[in-house]
Amino acid sequence: MLFSPQGAQSTHSWKFMGKISSGKEPPPGSNGPRSTANQAVPTTIQEDEKVERRRIRVERKLQELEEEEPSKTNVQVENGNLNGTGIGESGENGFHDLIEFAEQYFNNFERTTDSGNVIIQTLTRSKKGKPVGENILPKYEMVTYTSKSTIMNSHVHLYDPDNVHVSCLIFRDMNKYMKGELKLEQEIQVIQAVVGYGIEREELRDEIYVQLMRQCTNNPNVEYLERLWLIFCLCVVSFPPGKLLHKYVISFLRKNLETTRINNENVTSVSSEKLQQQMQWCLENCYRTQKASSCRRLPASCVEISVSFWNKFACEIFI
Repeated sequence: MLFSPQGAQSTHSWKFMGKISSGKEPPPGSNGPRSTANQAVPTTIQEDEKVERRRIRVERKLQELEEEEPSKTNVQVENGNLNGTGIGESGENGFHDLIEFAEQYFNNFERTTDSGNVIIQTLTRSKKGKPVGENILPKYEMVTYTSKSTIMNSHVHLYDPDNVHVSCLIFRDMNKYMKGELKLEQEIQVIQAVVGYGIEREELRDEIYVQLMRQCTNNPNVEYLERLWLIFCLCVVSFPPGKLLHKYVISFLRKNLETTRINNENVTSVSSEKLQQQMQWCLENCYRTQKASSCRRLPASCVEISVSFWNKFACEIFI
């Protein structure tokens, strides 16, 4: 098997397993095949949807610009400013709960009581923009571990319908990987797909981080956590979260690291120590990737991922 000089696999095997192949590679700069569902929708409805997506995109960009100035002074962390906890002395010391981000940028989900495989479905909206339905899933449940492997919409507002579809596939396959339902070759493909889409599509980056943080929150299974934190480590060194989400990722890492340390003081185990090391490493590199504002060109190769199963620091060698 051939590898590029950067240590990443030279083939395109990381392309998402659930993606429908058209037999042709998408043109450079495109986000892959678009959904054809909208082609049957009347032009007026399409225009209304475009206007609404443009309005949300402008509002989000304005808020990013508003928060950009204070974040420059809060996020700038030199290597010498990292103390034993990986927290910059001049960095973001305030706590930011992910629920705050969810209240502003999450889609609304409706909890269904009907029998069937689909437990959570997208909350449809009326023409006035008000949600239709009464049993809306609380935001705190949308940022907490769920044993369900399917979602009907992205957590974060996305503007590209194809990205919404891909986000649902990512959540499905990430949970299959988490539960150990895949063979080793399939596990590597899923990891490469998750990281690859984060590199290729900037709009999906926050969604990937949100999915990881959700499934790592109050997850009762240590083996599940080890698998999820491996993906977390590979994502952190491959692409940074968005400017608005960055402070919430930092707070999430700091909180989990402190909680794990306290637990290790009472009961020490190999698994808990490994999780602590992974969290510490993610926190330190999350500062560095934010400062560098750079991404890998390709996801981790099969060799990097295979070694990372045993040693989480392996991916750092290839940065």
